[in-house]
Amino acid sequence: MSAEANSKKKPQPNKPKGILKKPATVPQSPPLANPSKPNNSQPDPSTAARIRLLQKLRDTELKPPVPLSTFEQLIALPRHASPPYSAARPHPADAALFLALLRDFSPAEYLDLVEERNCVSKCGYALCGRPRRALEGAYKLRWGGGGVGKTAELNKWCSDACALRALHLKVQLDHPSYERSAEAGGKMVVKLELREEAGHKEEKEKGAGTEDKNLKEEDEEAVKSAPAATPAADAAAGPVASRGTDEDRERLARDMAQLEIDKAKRARQNASALAAERGDPAAGWLAGQSRVEVTIKEQTVDEPVQPPVPGEDAHLYIEGYKPTFGACATKRHPEEGADSEEDDDEFPTIRL
Repeated sequence: MSAEANSKKKPQPNKPKGILKKPATVPQSPPLANPSKPNNSQPDPSTAARIRLLQKLRDTELKPPVPLSTFEQLIALPRHASPPYSAARPHPADAALFLALLRDFSPAEYLDLVEERNCVSKCGYALCGRPRRALEGAYKLRWGGGGVGKTAELNKWCSDACALRALHLKVQLDHPSYERSAEAGGKMVVKLELREEAGHKEEKEKGAGTEDKNLKEEDEEAVKSAPAATPAADAAAGPVASRGTDEDRERLARDMAQLEIDKAKRARQNASALAAERGDPAAGWLAGQSRVEVTIKEQTVDEPVQPPVPGEDAHLYIEGYKPTFGACATKRHPEEGADSEEDDDEFPTIRL
């Protein structure tokens, strides 16, 4: 039965082979070596020097953050806001405290101070006791050539004058200049100054002039109130209080007279120099000088070069050149007729 069953089995056809290529086998990469353990040795000298430099810069250049107590003190300013004190003319104690505390601020912290004062509805300038503006809208038209400004920026201050005062300090913090402070033990601190007001500057100049005038009046009164000098008093005072001999007084009088003469002579020289500069006739040491004669002549201008006008033989030129041989070389004068003797020489004619 088994033989018959095997004989009855039909041969199975071969399976068709695929036309696609077999995927290439990618060789596996060798296993990675075990990572080396971190080296706990000291860094190289250049890295160590860089680390030390960064630490030194951090200790010297980077300022520590300003404490909150300093912000609270500056928010409470000004302590003296009643007249005659104002933002333009603050109390000396408030100004000194403000500048002393502001030296440790960075530009970003100064902007934070302005924000904190705005949160309590105060002007961003620390020496101003007025409330800040409360404009509405995103932008505001400013009259007088101010253009258009953002309302958020305008609302930081009570007026444009306070904005200029605060900006003056902001610029000094952005580009600091340093000075040695005796209060800080001779250390270098940031130099800050308040913006000088126009009216205050005029008053200072006026006060300086008044002070000089008062000193002059005091000197004149002292001279008038001094006792008159007498020969007896001069003799009693001794040689130390002597005002000099007659010869010294005469020499002093001559020097004073010569000084006045030199002053008048210098004035005349200046007047003569000015007259000569203007062209007026001068006298004295500039008498020989006169006005400089200036002759104005019209400049001759050459006309532009005209290109050559082609004649009757322009058709004979080849790229601006006329050949001297061939048919182009034959010249026919206008007075010659159609037939000439030259033609007879070249072409024999038959005469009947």
